[in-house]
Amino acid sequence: MAIQGPIPIGFDQVFPHGCYIVGEVEQVKVSLWLNAGVAAPDVAERAGHGVDVLLKVYAKCIDGGMEIANRRIEDALAA
Repeated sequence: MAIQGPIPIGFDQVFPHGCYIVGEVEQVKVSLWLNAGVAAPDVAERAGHGVDVLLKVYAKCIDGGMEIANRRIEDALAA
């Protein structure tokens, strides 16, 4: 079954920091998991990394983390 029409998502939405080159499938998967909100220990286990290595390598590819963290902190303080 072929995809009909254009895919409704832009390159910059999938790769917000332009930190990927062709062939980096593993990096793309890991970055997408992190950006989807999967916990770092779970992502590290799936990717076969330690959490320390995972965060050192992929921290630059996490998009919007500060805003999400700030909202969670504010919500926790308001509760």
